[in-house]
Amino acid sequence: MHLAVLVADYDDEARNTLGRFLGGMGIEVLSTGSGREALEMARGRELDLVLLGLRLSDMDGTAVCSTLRQWSKVPVIFISASDQVNDRRRALDAGGTDFLGKPLPLRELAARIRLHLSPSGPPSHLLAAVEIGSITIDRSSGVAHRADELIHLTPIERRLLCALLARAGDVVSYRELLDAVWDDRESDKRLVHVHISPLTKALGWDRPGCRHIRSVRGIGYCLEAGTAADSAPAAADPPPPRLG
Repeated sequence: MHLAVLVADYDDEARNTLGRFLGGMGIEVLSTGSGREALEMARGRELDLVLLGLRLSDMDGTAVCSTLRQWSKVPVIFISASDQVNDRRRALDAGGTDFLGKPLPLRELAARIRLHLSPSGPPSHLLAAVEIGSITIDRSSGVAHRADELIHLTPIERRLLCALLARAGDVVSYRELLDAVWDDRESDKRLVHVHISPLTKALGWDRPGCRHIRSVRGIGYCLEAGTAADSAPAAADPPPPRLG
């Protein structure tokens, strides 16, 4: 099946990288840094997906998406270096389907593209927020809140949380986490250990007896979203090794 994706972003380097990556997947890529030109391209042909930056050379990406939604239901994945929750909300309120932060983890991007291009569309539970105890987490962005208070996570911690949520209940191997979060085949599992510890601390999941994220020795990590994770006996895991 021939697929066409529009990449619209002010960042020339990002557009070139995406063009090469998507081209390698056999996808036809239309590319522009202009919002007005992006809308012209979208009117001129049928698109399967749009990768849209928040910033373009002549207009805001949310304005492009709002205009596009007047005649098209094409999936729109926003791409942005912004860590601001308000920017993510603006993008989704404008009609965006998904949001992915920069630097772009390309393997995760490929997985999301396949998800949105599937004939049945993305399963709704993958794009919804999930509640784990007192914490609400957006599955697509990793943005977490406790009540109405934002929990401050780094971009890497959010991507790590998304990778674990996508496979909730399953053990995700160190290699799968490295591929999804860092797009890195050179580093080893110590890199995962180093970032899991502050993630669990920020979420308040480092308290005794809480097993929402558990280590499976020699394999990887598993996120347990059920309430039983709070009361499971706390087996002693080895402390994360030090880098260097």
